[in-house]
Amino acid sequence: MELKQFIRKGILSESDRYQAIYRHRPQTPARYVIGLLEGKCRRKIELLPGRHLYENYYAECFIGLEDVLLQRSHSGAVGAYPGAHFVLWDAADFLNSISIQPELARRAILDLSRRIRIYDARKHQTDLDLRLQDEGKAVIGEPDEHISGALYEMSFATDDSFPEHLVAQLQQNFAQDEVVMRQGEQSTELYIVLEGELGVWQKNAASERRQIDTIQAGGMVGEMA
Repeated sequence: MELKQFIRKGILSESDRYQAIYRHRPQTPARYVIGLLEGKCRRKIELLPGRHLYENYYAECFIGLEDVLLQRSHSGAVGAYPGAHFVLWDAADFLNSISIQPELARRAILDLSRRIRIYDARKHQTDLDLRLQDEGKAVIGEPDEHISGALYEMSFATDDSFPEHLVAQLQQNFAQDEVVMRQGEQSTELYIVLEGELGVWQKNAASERRQIDTIQAGGMVGEMA
């Protein structure tokens, strides 16, 4: 069911250039949920004072959903890219619609859970960044936005497939018996095995090695990093 059929009241618009379409103000009741019908939008959110998150939205998404459902607003703004087709959905009508449309309510709950998950994760990362700075240690770098977004969406996928463009950008090939990582090293890398297998070896106090595991295709290594 297309998102558009649930909308009864709202202002339908289509952007011919990148433009700001709505500004969210803290401590102010949200007036709209933006229903993105086609194209792409971006939202800038201030999660903590002076610390921002930039999040991309694509077709069939709700923007500002958490501001309406949780009755709290993050400071920020939403911009639409050229070709984006969207509606400023009146908040009162949106709430009425989800009360009588089970499918719309289901979509809203799923989307809200994603927003909360990514916001909580980003707040945790922000706190960690600040602690590392205060302690004079290296600051954890920001991942490439496109890759980070793709990996986040993959975490909700219903199958085990990987986007081809992501594989092409990130894949590495290792020779037989080549070492991927060593015991005791500091690592910031996560590997997902697409083909072949990895052997996991452990050294004891006498520096003797023994194989303790084998990671098959589809498995991962380095997730603790």
